[in-house]
Amino acid sequence: MLFLARDGMRGQLVDVETQTVLRNYAVGEVARSALGYSPISQAVIAHQTRCCALFLSPVTQQPLQRSFTPEQVTCCAFTQCGTFMVAGTVNGTVLLWNLQSGDLIKSYKGHLRAVNSVALSSDDSLVASASEDSVCKIWNLSKLASPRMREVVPRCVFTGHSLAVTCCVFLHHCNVLLTGSSDRTCRLVDPHTGGQLRSVTVGDAVTAVAASMDDASFVAGTEKGFLFFGELYGPSVGLPMDFEQDAPLREAILRPPSADGHHSPIVFLHCLPSAPSLVLTASEGGAVLSFEIQSGRLVRECVSPQKGRLLGCCLVPRTALLVKGVCAPLGKNPVDPSRGDYRITKCALTTRQERRAEKRERGGEGDARLGSGEETDAVALAQVRTKVEELRDLRAQLQRRLRKLSAAKS
Repeated sequence: MLFLARDGMRGQLVDVETQTVLRNYAVGEVARSALGYSPISQAVIAHQTRCCALFLSPVTQQPLQRSFTPEQVTCCAFTQCGTFMVAGTVNGTVLLWNLQSGDLIKSYKGHLRAVNSVALSSDDSLVASASEDSVCKIWNLSKLASPRMREVVPRCVFTGHSLAVTCCVFLHHCNVLLTGSSDRTCRLVDPHTGGQLRSVTVGDAVTAVAASMDDASFVAGTEKGFLFFGELYGPSVGLPMDFEQDAPLREAILRPPSADGHHSPIVFLHCLPSAPSLVLTASEGGAVLSFEIQSGRLVRECVSPQKGRLLGCCLVPRTALLVKGVCAPLGKNPVDPSRGDYRITKCALTTRQERRAEKRERGGEGDARLGSGEETDAVALAQVRTKVEELRDLRAQLQRRLRKLSAAKS
């Protein structure tokens, strides 16, 4: 499923397989990368431009809660367990929340200008932040989450881009970082040294990037609606770390804007584990399409076209429709600074129908025993009835006197 934030303060939960809108929301205006699904809250968190975060459940139309942020959030990412949310702000601050407790653990000025994108590695050990100041920084999540460290030093800093870094994502099977920039290039960054492993010229300002599930290929979306399909390494190279070797790579595919495809800035790219050969794409014009990574061929239209500009997009698992309320993981996150451990308690839950059946049985048996609350209500009802009877007697007396007075005058 996809959660789409559209122009006109509208939000929609769409089933991609059936192309049906499951639920509509009022979300306000959100930033391009400020949408994300929280596994622990079972909700989509939409960060509005007025420094407010909405928690939207797939099973209810009204927001579960509203939380206010210290600054306007421009992007966010979540750990796989859902305990932590990393966010970037319009002022260049990196924020870290514990969604289990609701505490803001860290607020650190990491960049000189706005943070455009944040990403977490597959093992949740590293955090990457890409900024308008053309700098991309990689942080250790354990150091960001530590309450003892007030000054956090990034693990490494990459300054290879000449213009704003608009997007970043970690590869799935290693912690190599893939970045996209307004300087029309995509670059691979070594997470240990911050060195550049490879640079690919796309030809247009890059707005979104995604890596295939096997890390062999990548897809880049541009500001004009181009889709760039390229390889990261060939079969003889091995891991993406070994780019010093000259190995033959498949020629890149550049899909231009078209009437049946995208003709506006690409705002969302994602490769699904259920369909590893496909990439899901969304553009600002509202088109949501899936393409084949190897050939760049359009496979199908995932969402019916609608009016209005698409502001943001995020994936929502289908299991979110089955679980209601907060779903905390069984194991505590290793870098969670909160004291104590999670407690699992087994409790019997009675449904509303069971409670109604019990009341009917009590009523049928003529059980006169009442609880403390019911006894108080019964006493109050008896007092009200007594006062009503007194008022009726007074009314009858007044009517008799009026009849006597009218008879005396006549």
